[in-house]
Amino acid sequence: MILPGLVIVALAVIPYFDVNLKREPFWETRRKRKLTLVAASTFVLCVLFYVTGSHPVWPIIGPTIVIGGLMTWPGLAGTDTPWKHWLGTRSLAFWVFMWFLATTVVLTVIGVYFRGPGWELTLPWRDGIY
Repeated sequence: MILPGLVIVALAVIPYFDVNLKREPFWETRRKRKLTLVAASTFVLCVLFYVTGSHPVWPIIGPTIVIGGLMTWPGLAGTDTPWKHWLGTRSLAFWVFMWFLATTVVLTVIGVYFRGPGWELTLPWRDGIY
């Protein structure tokens, strides 16, 4: 009873707060420290996903490496092209959201197209889609 009431109160109060906070671009300050933290975080997450469960969690390792690479590219190579400049002006919240989005898309595609009878992995072009 209390939790739904708190949710309704929160939904009524949220419009009175300034939720459009200005976020600074991720690579604007402390570039070397952030490069070290992003590389270490990406490595630790990949190792963690590799050793968890009975099998490595490959579908999550791929988006982690891709998003980590895209995130560090402007920090390593600079922002001399429009594409790198756009990547370099994104905030940390953007990158976290992109990681969740990429992981969700990869897991959904695998769950829809690469699962056969009994939730076994299968190839859709060989066995069809179930």
